[in-house]
Amino acid sequence: MNKDFAGLNGFVWWMGVVEDRQDPLKLGRCRVRIVGWHSPSKTDLPTKHLPWSQQMTPINNTNPYAPKEGDMVVGFFIDGESAQSPVMMGVLPGIPLSAANPQQGFNDPRTTTQLKNAPVKPGENPTNYPRVLDEPTTSRLARNDSDSIGKTIVQTKKTNKLGPFELDPTYAAKYPYNNVYESESGHAMEFDDTPKKERVHLYHREGSYIELQADGSGAFKIVKNKNDTIGGNYSLYVQGNMTVEVDGNISFKSKKNISFSADGAFSVKAKTISLNASDSFSAKGMSASLSGTTKTSVGGLTSQQTSVSGLTTKVSGMLVTSITGTTALTMGSTGLTNINGSLINLLGAPVGGDPGLDPEGIDPAGVEIEPIEGFDDGLIDGAIDPLGGVDISVENLADEVSTIGENVSDTLSESLGSIEANLGNVGELDNVNELTNEEFFNLVDADQAASVVENITGKAEEMIANIQDQLSGLSTNISDQLQGSVDNITGPLKANLTVLEGKFDILSDPNASLKDKFAAAQAVFATGSTMLNQAKAIPGQAAAAVSGVVNSGAKGVSDAFTRGIKNTGILDEVKANLSDTYDGYVSAIRESASGLAEDGKENLADSANKVADEWVFQNKDDVIDKVANSALEARQNGSTLDDVKTIIKDGITTSWKNFYADNQAKIAPLASIGIKDNEELINQ
Repeated sequence: MNKDFAGLNGFVWWMGVVEDRQDPLKLGRCRVRIVGWHSPSKTDLPTKHLPWSQQMTPINNTNPYAPKEGDMVVGFFIDGESAQSPVMMGVLPGIPLSAANPQQGFNDPRTTTQLKNAPVKPGENPTNYPRVLDEPTTSRLARNDSDSIGKTIVQTKKTNKLGPFELDPTYAAKYPYNNVYESESGHAMEFDDTPKKERVHLYHREGSYIELQADGSGAFKIVKNKNDTIGGNYSLYVQGNMTVEVDGNISFKSKKNISFSADGAFSVKAKTISLNASDSFSAKGMSASLSGTTKTSVGGLTSQQTSVSGLTTKVSGMLVTSITGTTALTMGSTGLTNINGSLINLLGAPVGGDPGLDPEGIDPAGVEIEPIEGFDDGLIDGAIDPLGGVDISVENLADEVSTIGENVSDTLSESLGSIEANLGNVGELDNVNELTNEEFFNLVDADQAASVVENITGKAEEMIANIQDQLSGLSTNISDQLQGSVDNITGPLKANLTVLEGKFDILSDPNASLKDKFAAAQAVFATGSTMLNQAKAIPGQAAAAVSGVVNSGAKGVSDAFTRGIKNTGILDEVKANLSDTYDGYVSAIRESASGLAEDGKENLADSANKVADEWVFQNKDDVIDKVANSALEARQNGSTLDDVKTIIKDGITTSWKNFYADNQAKIAPLASIGIKDNEELINQ
């Protein structure tokens, strides 16, 4: 029975030097020349004849890490004193005093050829181990010795800082608190527990790294390219400020939408800025300004749309301001449109188009174009209906306020006369307010006093309700500029109305004494008398206020009224109805196309449908905006609904005429069909 195994009579320990780690089984085994068991002579015992020493790995990490050539290792023999199956338990660090002699045992035996493919740190020569003498074999990063730390990646990071934001290294390790793994080629991993200097550091030999510093700050550096691929969503939150600085170009691309949002200002600054929309471009704001010190240009192609809009829209330039279009330029405003510049060019083809495009036999200038006959007038009536109940003239506001003053005066005169009569029934008085409580109750009995107070209470309630109705009926559709004037005019009246309401509470309180109610009745009379004088002054105050606003700038009032209409949604409703009207015109063209197809004129029918499509695509939104604003402006200036109806009809008809003039080549030739058929299409 074999009794040579570890543990029978204790362990047979050994120490040796690794001479070969190229394990063909890739188990982490090494050829180790063991002191006292193996000859130091490589002639007597070549490296290739040394036994393979197994590696003992931690139980929580079975991936082997082989010691390198020249390392001093310690272990035991599994087979006891037979000494043919060694096991390595660990590496013994030390301080090498002499360089390796590859010709002798207990040294790194690799040849120059073998060393050419061996890993080395940046700037290091591929020599046999040990490569550093008179220095501990533990990592310099773990030791932080003053005479050697400058030869490590700490100095490399300081020297090779990149860009304005890379943090300075915070390395300040103290032995033995920095736990370091440092590979042969120069990769490093640190878990530094140095008090108040704690860090986690992962470093790549080329200079890329991730470092988490003691205060929680983090540094992430990539010296070459970086590519992130995310299969799901990606969110980034920054509690403070965020700055991105790029030496090259930045490109954003989304297969869907891109949205930028800021609670504060959004600023874009560049030498040149280009915004290119394949469909439509819109810029809006309460105040919109587009300006340039040399040249400012806003332009759009025939089949595209460029829109710059806002409650206040400004397009200006110091030297040259140009607005160009290959087909048409439309400028519309409900108030005032300003184009300012020392030189202004408006460039475009003639309205009639290039004469070279005239279809043979047709003179567009001589054709009376009525695009759609027999259209439904109800569509236009519906389009302008929302404007029917809106009265936005400045003068009407003055009349409205004046009427309230007159009505309140009438109410107060009648009510105060009744109150005075009730109080006067108890005696001949020059002024009912001179009658004291004591005199009043000496003249009348309790029943009579209660009857007087009851009559006064009923009349006061009626008077207060009437005045409240008058004031609440004041139109809310007034401009910001007039609101202050109206408040100043009606404010004292409203303040005294509050006083009246307080006295009425006493009059109507069943628990109040007759004396208190009599005093309240006198106060109602006195306050009402004051309000009567205030109400009589209202018509003159209203006229003066409106006159002052008009004289200070009717344009501002007009714009304010326009904003009021837009803010109430009326303009949007007009546009929605105009869209239906426009669609009615297009439907008429399509019905004509259907009739042409039934007559066997398929080519003409196809062309008609294409014309309808293109008319809608190119013009619909612009026409609706222009016509709706023109209708609103006309209504604001006092035009009748019939006049507004004509404006809408003419606006859409003019759109067709302009479209025809700009697209004769598409509408008129129609594959050599005769003039009659062309005229038929135009009339239809």
